[in-house]
Amino acid sequence: MRVDDRRFQTRPRAGRRGHPWAERSRWVLGDGRPRPYVNGSTPAVTRDERLRDGVLAGFALALLVAALGAAGRLDSLLDPAVAALGALGSLALEWVLLRRPERTRDLWERRPVRAVAVALTVGGGIGLLSVAGAWPVAALSWGLIAYLVLLGLVVHGSNPVARLVDTNSTERGRGQS
Repeated sequence: MRVDDRRFQTRPRAGRRGHPWAERSRWVLGDGRPRPYVNGSTPAVTRDERLRDGVLAGFALALLVAALGAAGRLDSLLDPAVAALGALGSLALEWVLLRRPERTRDLWERRPVRAVAVALTVGGGIGLLSVAGAWPVAALSWGLIAYLVLLGLVVHGSNPVARLVDTNSTERGRGQS
């Protein structure tokens, strides 16, 4: 083993009730190779994980649009103010989550967290449809569309939100010296 490879070695996690993935380290791929790094401290997200996230967002979007269609309120998707609110909300959420990418990624890699997130998005949207009308569901839908556009940009090598977070971190670091 090379000296550089030691930083990838971690103790196996204690198994949770015999869960098959409990012993796998988050820093090592299934075949034992270290995960590729983006900036020296954060493991890179693989293309499969991005595809999974896109499928989950597309699934939630389809269910929300179907709920709007069932309620006869697809016209609420055409309101520019609702579209702007949803898109800005999605970008703001991404900005907040990118402030602590390691913690966010650790949580998001857990299957129950992803399932609860999709269930809350769809269930909350349908609940809001009956309580507050169609605009919250349309805003959630536009937020998911904005997320899918951002995910497409990330797949093609650009993440404007991450650059904004890095710029703010750099400027904050300069001001503290």
